Amino acid sequence: MRKLLLIFAAIGLMAGFAGKVMATDPISGNKSVTDPITLGMPEIMDLGIIHGTFGGIALNFVAPTAQSTPGTAGAAVAEAVSDPAKLGQLLYTSVIVTDSPHIISAKYTGTMPAGTTLAVTAGDATAVDGTAGTSKGKKDLATTDVTIIDAIGSCYTGTTSGSSGHTLTYAWRVSSYADVIKSTTQTVPITVTYTISD
Repeated sequence: MRKLLLIFAAIGLMAGFAGKVMATDPISGNKSVTDPITLGMPEIMDLGIIHGTFGGIALNFVAPTAQSTPGTAGAAVAEAVSDPAKLGQLLYTSVIVTDSPHIISAKYTGTMPAGTTLAVTAGDATAVDGTAGTSKGKKDLATTDVTIIDAIGSCYTGTTSGSSGHTLTYAWRVSSYADVIKSTTQTVPITVTYTISD
């Protein structure tokens, strides 16, 4: 008799518990629910340089190459161009949130030897995805910003050395022989700074 009563009591407790579960189930009558989410898209401008082989960039004037008899006499001093093995790639990640595209500018700090000019060329680039910027070609650098790439949309250029972004080539030339002879400095350090902006 006790066993029977215990069984009836257990069945009663289970029925009562099931009734409570059914009565408090929060989604038993809903076919769908909502979860509000806010999405924020920031403007992104991230810039870097990568070098495949880097031991420092050194530009040195060299004697003119032979033109004809009497040799190199009378020829202009050859332009000094950066070593192809040490060229860098300018890389960036860009997200624009307005209709205003991003640009990249460059300037140098330091004392440029008198009578000489330093130029940089940013090669053409294809973005991994999106719209890469357009090179402005060979641009003489100054102590104030000069635009070298424009029309950058939302994109990323990749990070692979030797094949991503815009290849940078430097060229140093004599722009005024009359001023070069007044320059007493033989070797000077120059720093080129690149900036991405809108």
